[in-house]
Amino acid sequence: MKVSFAFALLSFAYATPEQSVLEYFPVFNEAKSNIDELKQLMADLKAEVADLKAENQRIQEELNATRVAFYAYMSVDRGIDWFSLNKKIIYDKVNLNIGDGYDALTGVFTAPSSGTYIFNTVSVAYNKSYMTLLLKINGITADIAFPDAYDHDDRSTATTVTIVMLQKGDQVYAVNGDKKGGRMMESGDHDARCSFSGYRLY
Repeated sequence: MKVSFAFALLSFAYATPEQSVLEYFPVFNEAKSNIDELKQLMADLKAEVADLKAENQRIQEELNATRVAFYAYMSVDRGIDWFSLNKKIIYDKVNLNIGDGYDALTGVFTAPSSGTYIFNTVSVAYNKSYMTLLLKINGITADIAFPDAYDHDDRSTATTVTIVMLQKGDQVYAVNGDKKGGRMMESGDHDARCSFSGYRLY
């Protein structure tokens, strides 16, 4: 054993500059090879982790984009004269606005992402009142409601439930149609509410 070790040292002493000491100690050479493999494995794992983080971020953003829901209503009764032909109806009291799609200042819902949506309107005509409500998507009528209490001293409620495909940026809102009369549309925090709501189904 001593002879072999001495021979290795002697050989190393006469080694050319291009030769490495590891060539004379196979166990060290093997260890270096293992270390190189571990370094490559670590690099591969880091790259895989980075890819997984990016994928997780993409999925999270996609999930956030699909979470869209809102509910708003008129906070006070509105006299019939407040409504005019094709005037956007402002539902100013907002109870829910996930995704920030609904604007209480304009009464317009703007789709934050493309998908299938469901919208609902509730309109309440009070004491000999009536009004046509049109649900519009980018200016095109998608649904119609007609609460009609014209011939009686009580309330009449009309609702719409509308399922539509929207593209990101499409706008949905309600307007007064060409028929109206009587006293008022009832809403607020008492007996009934005129409301506008919707959510993304998928």
